[in-house]
Amino acid sequence: MIMEPSGHDLPTDGYLENVKSIVNANDALLIFDEVKTGFRYALGGAQEYFGVTPDISVFGKALANGFATAVVVGRKEIMDEVADVWVAATFHGEVSLVATAIATIAELEAKDGVTFMWKQGQKLLDGFMEMTNRLGIDQARFGGIGPMPFFGLNANNDQQGRFRRIFYEETLDGGLYLPEGHIWFMSLSHTDEDIAKTLSVTEDALKHAKAKT
Repeated sequence: MIMEPSGHDLPTDGYLENVKSIVNANDALLIFDEVKTGFRYALGGAQEYFGVTPDISVFGKALANGFATAVVVGRKEIMDEVADVWVAATFHGEVSLVATAIATIAELEAKDGVTFMWKQGQKLLDGFMEMTNRLGIDQARFGGIGPMPFFGLNANNDQQGRFRRIFYEETLDGGLYLPEGHIWFMSLSHTDEDIAKTLSVTEDALKHAKAKT
């Protein structure tokens, strides 16, 4: 069994603070790409979760529940410098996306959505880890954290490749699609029943693949 970050190796204590200090000491700006982490780690993104505020941040479609929107935010003195810059684009006047973002944030606040996503994602990770340990699946891979978990299978030889192929065929037949090449994203729509079904289909698929290989 292998634990891997899948792009989400959490920074150690003091790391981000040191990065910000070094960057600013060299008259540069610290910019956080929060397209994935924004509105998932916390409503204020990874910067709120880790307690480090960058000079500029970018957020993406999670802001508006998947609708095509994005924002760039930053310290007032920085944003004031570009306030008069004119950028033309076809949908810059599309205010429905702003309404969607406001409604999404209100829903997350009202239902404590971030806490819910952390809880559901951790249930998945804990369930995957328990079953692979119990079944002796040594090629299992884990990554991500609560709101963005990941589970996959290594294929370092022909037998593992066959195991992985059978596993994903079985999960698809069971009505489950588990992306191999990317972390997953939890949402308010992922119920306890969804978690239970995911773990049940996964376990059946692992047992079937093990029996066939």
